Amino acid sequence: MSPDIEKAWSELLAIDNDRAVGVLGGALLDDFLTEAILSDWRIDSDEKTLKARSNFIRQGGGVLTFGLKIDLAFLLKIIGPHIHSDLQTIKDIRNRFAHRALLPDAHQVHGPVTFDSQEIAQRCMNLWFSPKAISVLPDIEVKFKDHPADTPKGMFIRSVFILAELFDTYSAKNPRTMASLSEVMAI
Repeated sequence: MSPDIEKAWSELLAIDNDRAVGVLGGALLDDFLTEAILSDWRIDSDEKTLKARSNFIRQGGGVLTFGLKIDLAFLLKIIGPHIHSDLQTIKDIRNRFAHRALLPDAHQVHGPVTFDSQEIAQRCMNLWFSPKAISVLPDIEVKFKDHPADTPKGMFIRSVFILAELFDTYSAKNPRTMASLSEVMAI
């Protein structure tokens, strides 16, 4: 794992608050997806290129929302339909925590939204998990040894970090991993 993902991983695992994990996990993935998209774009340092890149990633400019970045990555063939679906699910979970975390779940009589809330739990457990991702990123399995995906929160965290690692590896454009990585990302 890259130092950026290592740091984010440690910080996310240290958080005990479901709402914070849901919002931060989605934001983290949004950042790594942005870097993956930008890694295919012009890297010229002229003013026009810098402004165009800035318009994409700055608040209030260009293609800003996580949802639009997910669709753009799909249209650019950075990701395939299964990863697109998982990213949409993670975005929806993040938005649920960010915008309705203190209101009761539609299926609960009372209490805040948590990873154990019916709606969130169902979405988390339906996240797609690829054994192929493990074969491309073998160190990821070691990282998750003590953090199984048998709970909704565990599945959410695992999915966020596998996808973040895929995007980080994609952004690095390492020729040794690009062929097998492209195969996983296209799924």
